[in-house]
Amino acid sequence: MLNGFLKFVAGKWTNTTVSEVNPLPVNIVSSSNPLPVLSQLDSKTSNSQAALEGIIAKCWINCPAVAAKFSAVQIWNPVGSGVNLLILGVNGMNASGTMKWFQHLDTTKISTLGGYQQNLKAGGAALPIEMYYQALDAKTATNALGVNVSATTPQGGGLQISGESICIPEGYGLRYEADTANISITMFTTIIASSNT
Repeated sequence: MLNGFLKFVAGKWTNTTVSEVNPLPVNIVSSSNPLPVLSQLDSKTSNSQAALEGIIAKCWINCPAVAAKFSAVQIWNPVGSGVNLLILGVNGMNASGTMKWFQHLDTTKISTLGGYQQNLKAGGAALPIEMYYQALDAKTATNALGVNVSATTPQGGGLQISGESICIPEGYGLRYEADTANISITMFTTIIASSNT
């Protein structure tokens, strides 16, 4: 078996004589052909780098309770923003009870501009993130994944499934609708606004 392997190797490789005329390469890496060096983390995958660059924000929005209406909140990426919005984490909190929150990722913008954002770099500018809320006459009639949230959970319950990444391109929004009428809801989220060019 070893002899067969040696014959195979001998047929694949040849000897090369090294001499002054045919030297081994010595300066493969040079100033004109340097090794690639990663000088910083990628802000699309590193929260720390995104904070250093001032492209990450903590956001929250509330929709007040309205009798016989379903509360909805939304993160919106306006056309022309020049960014994709990457949702790192999103929590929801109800004013009372336990109910489902239904997620919709689409081009339907709801009505009332509101909410707050804080750039996580001190002195950083506001990011091109819009937030909306609306008391809906009816819930959206589509099959959306519902997540149970209890009013007794401090800072709300997680609205993302473990390991879920959500990216909102320009002209799209991430909307959550309450499953029960006449309950105020509040959404908290952390968002990276990453250049889409």
